[in-house]
Parts: sequence; structure tokens; C-alpha cells
Amino acid sequence: MKVSGLKPDGSPWRVNLDAPSDDGYDAPKLFPLTGHAMSTSGDYRRYRGGNGRHISDTLDALTGSPVNHGLASVTVLHPSALMADGLSSLLLILGPERGWNYAQEHKIPAFFVIRADKRFIIRSNASFDRLAVRSSQ
Repeated sequence: MKVSGLKPDGSPWRVNLDAPSDDGYDAPKLFPLTGHAMSTSGDYRRYRGGNGRHISDTLDALTGSPVNHGLASVTVLHPSALMADGLSSLLLILGPERGWNYAQEHKIPAFFVIRADKRFIIRSNASFDRLAVRSSQ
């Protein structure tokens, strides 16, 4: 999704970012956004499962297999919708540690939702926080 300019009343557009919570419900984050696109890649909603296993529908191009790590989703903000989409997919494939390090090194505004011991950890970097002043709804 890409937002541009301000609403007719002069205020910034507000976008909603869903993130899974420990109780199984989405915990929305509502924040103002102007002049940027937002893209989320993840597997906590769309995946195949069997025998208690979580199988992502996102494939790692190096292995040809579904990604297999604890990153449930990653959201990226970028002026270009195409770049936001590509970067969110890249960071998801890289996983929670390599993806986080890549986002930090390249100053990519990123919001990570990480699976850990049957719960979710929310992590956003300073680049994301500068663009998105989040507030719970």
C-alpha cells in the first residue's frame, strides 16, 4: 500500500498494521504515514501445516524449500511500493537474525514479528520508529 500527501483535512493518512499476539488475536498498531509505501510479508496467516508443523508458503531461493525459522512477518516502509514489497520478502526469507541485521545495516525501516516459545515478540528498528509513531487502538 502506498500513501501520498495528506487527507483533505490536512492530517496524515493513518494505516493499520496487524501483528499477531500471544492470545491468537491480532493486535493492531495504528500510525500516521505520509509519502511511503508499506508492505508486509509473512506466514502466520497463510501456511500449510501437518503433524503440528508450520510450513511456510514462502520459498528460500537458495534452497528451493519453504523458509524454516521463527520470523512470522516483517513489514517494511519505503518511498517505492515495489521496493517495500521486495525488501519485505527478502527480510522474511533471511529470517529473524540475518533479516534484522540486513535491515539495520541498510537502514531499512522494518517491523518484525518473531515466534518464540509459543508466543510472539514484536521488534521494530529506529528507522521504522522514526517514520511510524505507533499507537495501540
